Amino acid sequence: MRAAARRARFGPHVIAVVWAVAFLLPFAFMLLSSLKGFDELFEHQAFPDKPQWRNYADIFRKLPFAAYFANTFAICIVATAGQPVASSMAGYAFARVPFKGRETLFLVVLATMMIPYQVTMIPLFLGFKGVGLVNPSKAVWGLAPIVLPQLFATGFNLFLFRQFFRTIPYELDEAAFIDGASRWTIYRRIILPLSKPVLIVVGLFTFFWNWKDLMGPLIYLNDKTNTTVALGLTYLKDPQHIDWHLIMAASAVSLVPVVALFFLGQRHLVKGITLTGLKG
Repeated sequence: MRAAARRARFGPHVIAVVWAVAFLLPFAFMLLSSLKGFDELFEHQAFPDKPQWRNYADIFRKLPFAAYFANTFAICIVATAGQPVASSMAGYAFARVPFKGRETLFLVVLATMMIPYQVTMIPLFLGFKGVGLVNPSKAVWGLAPIVLPQLFATGFNLFLFRQFFRTIPYELDEAAFIDGASRWTIYRRIILPLSKPVLIVVGLFTFFWNWKDLMGPLIYLNDKTNTTVALGLTYLKDPQHIDWHLIMAASAVSLVPVVALFFLGQRHLVKGITLTGLKG
C-alpha cells in the first residue's frame, strides 16, 4: 500500500519536472545564444566555445538601453500604482454599494473586455493627438498616451476586485456604519487592508503587461532616444544585418526585472488568483 502511494505521488512530480524542463529550454537557448559570437549562432553546438560576455556591454553601447529601461520602469511604476487604486474603487462600488442598474452596468463593463485593442487604438490616437499629447516637444510628455489609460479601471482588474470584495463579510460594513463610518472610510480602512492578495495580483499583472507592451510604444513613441525596452529590441534589427546574439543578450537582460518580481510575488500571486473566484 505504501509503495503504491509513493508511486502515485511520484508520477505527477515526474510529469511536472518534464514540463518544467520543456518550458525552460527556450530560456536556456536564449542565454546560451547571448554568449556566442555572431558566427557561432549558426553552428550546430549548444554551448559557446568561449563565452562572449561583452555582448551584454555591446547592447548598451549600440543603443541607449539604460534610457529604455528608465522609460519602461517609469511607465510600469505609474501604472502599477494607478491601476490597483482605480480598479479597486470601481470594484468596491460594484461589490458593496447597492445602486439601481448595478448588475446591468457591470455586464456592460465586462463586455468591454471583448473589444480588441485594434478597434480602439485609432480613436485613442486621434483623441490624444487632439489634445496635443502625440509627438510633443517635451520628451516627458511622450509617455503620457501610454501612462494615462493605466490610471483608469479596466474590465479585467475591476472583475478581480469585485469578486474578491464579495468574499469579505458584509457584516464588517454594517458594524462600521453603526460606528458612523462613511463608505470611503470603510473602503480605505477595512476593505483595502483585507485585500492584500488581490492588490498584489493586479499590481503584478499590470507591471508584467506594461513591461512587455509593444503596440503602445510603437504607436506613440517615434524617437529612438525616448522609447521602451520592448520597442528598443526591434532597433537591433537591420534590414541588411541582424545581430541575433545581441538581441538574445538584450532579451535576457529585459527579463531580469520580470523574473525577479515573479519570484518575489509568486506566493501572493497564486493565493490572490485562488481567492478571487471563491464567490460569484
